[in-house]
Amino acid sequence: MKQAMTESVLTIAQWHEKTFPDATLQTQTDKFADELKELRAEMTKQPADIESVFMELADCAIVACGLCRWGMAGARAFASVVAITEKIELPDDINPVTMLTASIERKMEINRKRIWANDNGKYQHIEQGE
Repeated sequence: MKQAMTESVLTIAQWHEKTFPDATLQTQTDKFADELKELRAEMTKQPADIESVFMELADCAIVACGLCRWGMAGARAFASVVAITEKIELPDDINPVTMLTASIERKMEINRKRIWANDNGKYQHIEQGE
């Protein structure tokens, strides 16, 4: 039996605000750009590791949820994650929505265990928690 999804845009945005209270729209937009670069790097590996690609997509989606603190910026960022997800070629037996959802759940489980520090306006985890 599949486990019900526990994370949502709201739960992630609430975690984001609590965990990164000093974050700004600019720092989070920059973070989203960084995550997109990491995703692009993962997607261009040959052969691509689908699980790793979706974990990077999850990172992008999580930052997009955090951007929802500033209104439509989060919605636009999340729409770009969905658009990228739709372009990934997968075997017919793999549902991209299910794969992304599971990856977000897994990544948030990891993120919630991490210790985060603000380093000159940029938050980084200082303990893996994995």
